Amino acid sequence: MTLKFKIKDTLKREFNEEKRLESPQNWLQNSFFDECVKSGKEVEILTISGKKITGVIQAYDNYSFFVETQEGEFLIYKHGVIYLKSGR
Repeated sequence: MTLKFKIKDTLKREFNEEKRLESPQNWLQNSFFDECVKSGKEVEILTISGKKITGVIQAYDNYSFFVETQEGEFLIYKHGVIYLKSGR
């Protein structure tokens, strides 16, 4: 099993445990991330440093999300993001 799949399995397992503890404040955010993960569509991410990243969100938790891009795989902290733009 490669590191990529180990990370995905771990994130999915942790996400399922955290979802049971979901607070109403996170509902909108989690709904958006759920849809992105399920659809597998590319999203555009603008970070506070000004870097634009385009990729597919593989998994997420309360503080970060895992994105697969052509440049590689990124673990991005939510507090470092200005916006996420989903393709239609």
